[in-house]
Amino acid sequence: MHRDSHNQCLLFLTLFGVAFLLLPDAVVACALPPKPTVLQAYDESDVVVIARAVSMEKLSDQSEKPMLGTFVTSTTMEVKKVFQGKSAGW
Repeated sequence: MHRDSHNQCLLFLTLFGVAFLLLPDAVVACALPPKPTVLQAYDESDVVVIARAVSMEKLSDQSEKPMLGTFVTSTTMEVKKVFQGKSAGW
């Protein structure tokens, strides 16, 4: 009985290996679009700044962990330099 299950496993692996080698087009993979260059990302951005985090608010450690996986709810940023975008109203 042990030998039969070993033979079945070997047969399955052999068939799987042959199918993998003979049918490579049947595999579907996730294709991500190419990343933009730094210049493209800059040109497509509404705002480009250098900023520093000055404070943050977070949930208590006893809270249930949120779906996003972080306890931080908000962060206050200090803008050091504006490269692109309006600085009024910040």
